[in-house]
Amino acid sequence: MAEHTDRAARVGIIGVGGLGIANYHAEAFLATGRAEIAAICDVKADALESFGQRFHVPRALRFTDHGTMQAAVRPDVVLVCTNETLHAPLTIAAAAYRPRAILCEKPMAMNLGEADAMIEACARYGVTLVVGHQRRYMAQYAQARELLRGGAIGRLEHIQAAGHPGSSLMVDGTHTVDLVRFYAGDAPAEWVLGQVDARSRRTGWGHTLEDAAMAHVKFEGGVRAWLTTGGAGATPEREGLGARVSGPNYNRIVLHGTDGRIEVAGDAPDGQGPLLRVVARNGPEVVDPAPGPWHRGLSPQAELLDALEDGHRHPLDGRSARATLEILMAVYESARLGRLVALPLPNPANPLEQMLAERAAGMGGR
Repeated sequence: MAEHTDRAARVGIIGVGGLGIANYHAEAFLATGRAEIAAICDVKADALESFGQRFHVPRALRFTDHGTMQAAVRPDVVLVCTNETLHAPLTIAAAAYRPRAILCEKPMAMNLGEADAMIEACARYGVTLVVGHQRRYMAQYAQARELLRGGAIGRLEHIQAAGHPGSSLMVDGTHTVDLVRFYAGDAPAEWVLGQVDARSRRTGWGHTLEDAAMAHVKFEGGVRAWLTTGGAGATPEREGLGARVSGPNYNRIVLHGTDGRIEVAGDAPDGQGPLLRVVARNGPEVVDPAPGPWHRGLSPQAELLDALEDGHRHPLDGRSARATLEILMAVYESARLGRLVALPLPNPANPLEQMLAERAAGMGGR
């Protein structure tokens, strides 16, 4: 861990309403003892008032325009906590003010073209870009990876992953896919075969969501993954596609190796077994994850401050987030084309939106 300077990092937050994502980030930064909330921005006055009171942000440092906030305060770290349709434009605009880092919520962007523009803007202005796939730092997921790397189940061959039963690839499945990449050692994906059910054309967070999705992913080195998300209300049983998965314990992961398997129940215990279990040749072993929300006490926010001090690459940087987004887009593209797709994916647009537009125009029967 880096040696820390005495100066607190000044954090500016864009988007402080919604589901409490900004609260989580603020609390995590403050918990490091090395950061302060320097300014906040939101278009809603009630959100500014509520958040400002909770975190003792003076009214003079509450803004309704993000550019005005950044010009006036010049924060070291800018958090983008809005819905995903605004992630790319706000990140690109924020980068021009040259903060030291931008931490953008997931998913990184709505398509690969936007993601590339974000990465380019941050590189141009020397800004570190990090995206909020924080589950890599949660105790049960991180400890499962340590067990895997320590040879607890031999060589990893296959990953089963079940995402949120009521959500979509872009909203919550991005966490599931990022965890799959985490366990595959961040190896590049070689191809994706996917299918989606988007019959209801439901919307949320400002964009269209599919009802259910499933995919088979092949990674360089041979590891394959089978993942599902959504499905609640779309199947005759009105359950999600993943067995024993509910909202509280989504991201159920099973790692299959040559000598056994590691089971992670998800975000929370499912009431039917331990949160983390190894089933190897010597029989099942229950592993109690380390106490606390973060493995070994290191949050992604703390590591961002460390990275700014010692220059190491943050595990959740823009390149990693783009690789996760590329798999999401490849699932949609495979469903749109009705075939396996090889990566890298050349399509810079959102294939789900393209597919639905094509169907509406009578251009395809899938």
